[in-house]
Amino acid sequence: MKVVVLCFNKAEEAEVRAFINRIRVRKANSDSQEEIEPYIIYPADVNKDEYMTWKGEEPNDEDKETLGSLTSDDRLFIWGHGSPNYAYIPGAFYTEIGNYLNHALDKDQFSSSKGALRIGVEICNGGRGGALGKNSFAARLHAYLGKLGIYSEVSGRLRNVVIDTSNLPHEGLKTIPRHYDGLSHFISIPDRYYEHQAEQSKVTYAWGGLENKEQIRIDSYRRSLKREFFQLKEKLLEEVSQSPIINPRNIHQALLAIEFRLSDETTPIQVSLLKQLTEELHQECRKHGFGDEVLRSIGFERFLSSIARKAHANGFLLAKTNTRVDDPKLPIEQKPLSQTLSANSEMQRLNNTVERLRQKNQEHFAPDLETLIKILGCEDTVNENNLYANLFQLYRKILIASDSGEIDLPSHIKDIIDPLVSILEIIYLDEDLSQNKQQELYKHLHQLDNYTTSSRWGAYLAKSRGFWAGFAQGHRERHEASLLEYLPNLFYSAHNISGMEADFFVGFVKDISQIRTLIERKLSVQLKNSDLANEGNYNGTPEAPRIVNDEPDPDSVAEELSEGELIALQNLTKDLDEIEAEIYHLEEMYIKSGDNSDLNSSQQFEEPIPDSNQTLSKTARTEANNVTPTTNLPNTLKVRSSIIRIPSNEREENIFAVATVLNDNDLMRGSDGKIPAIIQEIRNIMKDIDYSDDKKIASGILQIKEKINKSEESNHSENTREIVDAFSKADHLNFRVIRSSISKNEAMAELMDSIKVGMWTPKS
Repeated sequence: MKVVVLCFNKAEEAEVRAFINRIRVRKANSDSQEEIEPYIIYPADVNKDEYMTWKGEEPNDEDKETLGSLTSDDRLFIWGHGSPNYAYIPGAFYTEIGNYLNHALDKDQFSSSKGALRIGVEICNGGRGGALGKNSFAARLHAYLGKLGIYSEVSGRLRNVVIDTSNLPHEGLKTIPRHYDGLSHFISIPDRYYEHQAEQSKVTYAWGGLENKEQIRIDSYRRSLKREFFQLKEKLLEEVSQSPIINPRNIHQALLAIEFRLSDETTPIQVSLLKQLTEELHQECRKHGFGDEVLRSIGFERFLSSIARKAHANGFLLAKTNTRVDDPKLPIEQKPLSQTLSANSEMQRLNNTVERLRQKNQEHFAPDLETLIKILGCEDTVNENNLYANLFQLYRKILIASDSGEIDLPSHIKDIIDPLVSILEIIYLDEDLSQNKQQELYKHLHQLDNYTTSSRWGAYLAKSRGFWAGFAQGHRERHEASLLEYLPNLFYSAHNISGMEADFFVGFVKDISQIRTLIERKLSVQLKNSDLANEGNYNGTPEAPRIVNDEPDPDSVAEELSEGELIALQNLTKDLDEIEAEIYHLEEMYIKSGDNSDLNSSQQFEEPIPDSNQTLSKTARTEANNVTPTTNLPNTLKVRSSIIRIPSNEREENIFAVATVLNDNDLMRGSDGKIPAIIQEIRNIMKDIDYSDDKKIASGILQIKEKINKSEESNHSENTREIVDAFSKADHLNFRVIRSSISKNEAMAELMDSIKVGMWTPKS
């Protein structure tokens, strides 16, 4: 039997292998002689900032061959992190996974007669979302595969999954209600709340109804128990058929009695009666001379054990989700996600405008225009840090979080693109500054006022928008949630998304401000050279707003040049060209420095846009025992964005792991046998870091980098030098990366390997 696991983070390979070992143990306990062929496939790797939206949905040849050989006897698992009502795991949207499988699977291997492709979604709350879970990751993926012609069954959990790699192979995956998992970060939760195969903790989505075209939700453990019964029945009847002296009538009747209680999934299981009927069948077999060894090989002992674990009196009953296999694809399912985003008319308009600017600059090169094109970006540079990439990422994030299946562009993105493109067309492409065009131009410039400076009003709007979006998102997660989960989650989601929207706003302010600086310079040149200004017959052209970088009064609009001031510009005795050249030089320095010191808005969410052009300074060693750290500290916002995308439980795990190494005196001795002062300072800072607060984590990392910058110690051992190197590198902005770096040291890796907190990912 092939066991294929799709994983999206290579840092979790140890957990995946422990899970595969669990499958091996279960097979061995069932006396099965069947061999397990394990395969781990990485369609993307978030540990390296790889996401399917950018990497693509086509498997490589080796993975395609593996997936193409699967049959209904094999198992496919999807490993990652999840949340209720969220058809996404870090690294991939459900349609991206569906398309990935569609490129490789042999669909003819799966049907109602041959059997379904059995998929286990091993993420937190993968079966929760909407009424009867119809908006959950598992249900969305199952329905989409059906529309692609892939006959499948997809199971998902309704609780948070907890991983203990050392005990997983023998005890199995354990789950805990989401609200108790949240409380566990503040108080100690008794072990009894962590359960294996708990009641109402796992569901399966399959096709049913008269035509086998209606999506149904069933209790996974009841379905598994029924499958085990049919295996027992098959083996028992085979034994009976080989004995000519046995009258199978009573055995058949006993089997039918059990099958009837299990097969009717619209009625609850009577656990005690099911156990009694199984024991009576066992005794009937004994009367016909079956020995203990034969009965064990048939599977009686295992089936009775499964009844105790999987037969739940209050388990889920069969229910229809009102989704059909022949439903039309949702708008978001019509094309690959990346194409859906770039095909939006507003996104295309921005892309086409930038392409026209690029063509113009090829014909008549201008440094300012080249800089503007790089800041704007386009579809070809979506992997880089630019405005187009930021808008693309925000659009993607909102579509995924809404989980509505719709693809409408959010109004606040449209409110950026529309006026910006109009301004670019007027100034750079049309170059028409007639009175009507100037009126239109200034109207569009005013529309972008919220993104010119860090205005209180713009920041307030961003936070408010995020608050209500988070509140709505928390409300969508209400299905099958206790009140203890529902109420705190409302405000947690609101606070979380409000904060990220505010950070995103700061990133847009930087982008738009740089663009407006370049536009203002171009506009001033055009106005100076216009006939109206040169001939001195200025007669009522609308006033041009002067773009300022200072914080404006919230109750005032942008300051404008008066008509007299505009005409007076002609009479300046100084060399205007010389002044403009100097301004150009200073602004060019500002723009270039801004590229590296500030954070683009795309990086405010759980996933940063992969940046192929980003160059980060590296630390270098100048002496054998002396470390030369970075000299420039990264921007706080940049550090926070790197931290935000990491689940809180993983943050806790990584911080604890690094602290464990730092507090090991034997490892942290310097070349003189003493603990270096910088190591002690890092320890002290680590004590005050709160893993649940990304601001405090960012502050701690920056404090450590600053301490290292000022440190002149030279008594480093190989171990302490590796610690300082890990913290000082410019691109090491979170504890996941720092932990990964020091894991190259075998002694440190061994100390950290046993530290695991869990798999729960609160949605960000």
